[in-house]
Amino acid sequence: MSDQKNVVVVGLSSYGLNVAKELGVKLPSGYRVIGVEKNDFGFNPVPALRASTIPGWEDKVLFPLNNFFPSSSKNLVFGGVAVTGITKDSVKLEKSITIDGVSTDTISYAYLVIATGSRAAFPIRIPTTTDLEEAKEGFRDMQKQVAKAQKVLIIGGGPVGFEFAGEITEYYNGSNGREKKDVTLVSLLPKLLHPDAKDSTHQKCLSALKKAGVKVILGHGVQDFDPNQNGYLGEPKKFTLDNGETVEADFVLAGVGPRANTNLVAEAFGEAALEQPTRQVRVRQTLQLVDYDNIFAAGDITNIKENKMAAWGSKHAAIIAGNINALINNAPLKDYSPMGGLVMLASFGATQAYGQLPFGLSLPSWLGARLKSKTLFAQMMPELLNIKSA
Repeated sequence: MSDQKNVVVVGLSSYGLNVAKELGVKLPSGYRVIGVEKNDFGFNPVPALRASTIPGWEDKVLFPLNNFFPSSSKNLVFGGVAVTGITKDSVKLEKSITIDGVSTDTISYAYLVIATGSRAAFPIRIPTTTDLEEAKEGFRDMQKQVAKAQKVLIIGGGPVGFEFAGEITEYYNGSNGREKKDVTLVSLLPKLLHPDAKDSTHQKCLSALKKAGVKVILGHGVQDFDPNQNGYLGEPKKFTLDNGETVEADFVLAGVGPRANTNLVAEAFGEAALEQPTRQVRVRQTLQLVDYDNIFAAGDITNIKENKMAAWGSKHAAIIAGNINALINNAPLKDYSPMGGLVMLASFGATQAYGQLPFGLSLPSWLGARLKSKTLFAQMMPELLNIKSA
């Protein structure tokens, strides 16, 4: 058996990969990173809605994990393996893996980082599958479903709903043989993007939707829909709103927002480890769990008061890796400083983007498009996974 002490990272999406990479660089001799991911690939959620609409983009959201650490590295990554349980010093796996020449379904740890992300229906998140090609085929199938649709109902006016409306109306614009879709967006909230968005930000988003031909209904909810069933319905169905109005659609996307994937934490440490009603993990400013010095949390699952964005992955990673090193060396820990105020940027197709910066400053659409909309940070995952071309 190796004499290396393990720092285990559970969950290897954008936050977990950032943490694992930072730890791989910063851990001292005698420590190694072991990353564990339920799928055998990395998932970049930012381009997922475009990948659900435009053929070819499925290759820009899913990537193999096998190049993350060099073959000569002491650090290890195991994909296609789900963690089923956590104790104060080990994690239990759904199946055995081989570490140091020994088959085991348990990994002991000196430090643990939980980055299990959030849950939502496909394509906002992907179902558990260990096969990369199967996951890509899921996006190809969704592209075909979108192509069949004539009347699209988008439920939710947050970033997911807004961005999906942009992708559909831009790609299916009446040219190149792609007929326009009849798109309706319904949101229970009176503002687009976020309840705390500036009125000017909301108005810009509303104007973009209307200019694209989207019918927008705000302040009303859809009563009879399944938030876990996105896609083509086969035939038109009438959906009833809380004001009695009906909307007919043959394709539905419920962009009502992901929920923290924290069941593992609750099962391991009790409901007291979670903040209610969000069910996010209660962490200190150091990103340690409130009651455990050697366990950290990163990303969507934390109750840190900031808008959850993949862009903060490197910030979480720097604090967690630095604090684990500090604990190893009996040095002072550093606090994480969340970005103050509402910070968000939502693309609307490949040439527009809307959002706001700290202190309520608005971001010009052309600048937002240059920063996000054209590429949707598609290069982020290949860079993290050390993939030369993707």
